[in-house]
Parts: sequence; C-alpha cells; structure tokens
Amino acid sequence: MDTTQARPMSARQRYRLADRFKPDELAALVARYKAGESSLQLAKEQGIAKSTFLRLLADHNVEPRKYGLTPAKEGTAEGLIDTLPVRI
Repeated sequence: MDTTQARPMSARQRYRLADRFKPDELAALVARYKAGESSLQLAKEQGIAKSTFLRLLADHNVEPRKYGLTPAKEGTAEGLIDTLPVRI
C-alpha cells in the first residue's frame, strides 16, 4: 500500500490560509482592508476568525489600524456632544 498519496480531506479539516485563498484573492482582501473596510467584517465574510485575518495582514506586511474613532466618526461624536444639555 502506497502511504505517500494524499488522503481525502474531511469537510471539517482546517486549511492553511495559503491553501484556502488564491494569491489574487488575498491581494483583494488586503486592498479592501487598506481602503478602510473593517477587519472583523472581512473576516466574517471569509468565514475566518478576526485574529486569523490580522495574521494574514501581518504576513503581507500590512500594519493593522489602531483602535479609536475615524475622522468621520469623530465629527459625528462632536455633533452629538453639542446636542447634550449643559449642567452647571
């Protein structure tokens, strides 16, 4: 019996990222992240954990964004603060 042949993979078997995504798919995901899409949303869309997606970014020398408000969200927050009643 030849034991060097690849065994069939079960549906539940985990895949390496390199096996799961083609290079052009990885490049598209990295580009979408760089364009501002959420790492959590992209990870969910691909059926992987956010930590796995962040590792994928690190493997492609992409610095993850820092936590905090984006400039657009800062403007919204400032607008909301202006509507709060003032207490003295």
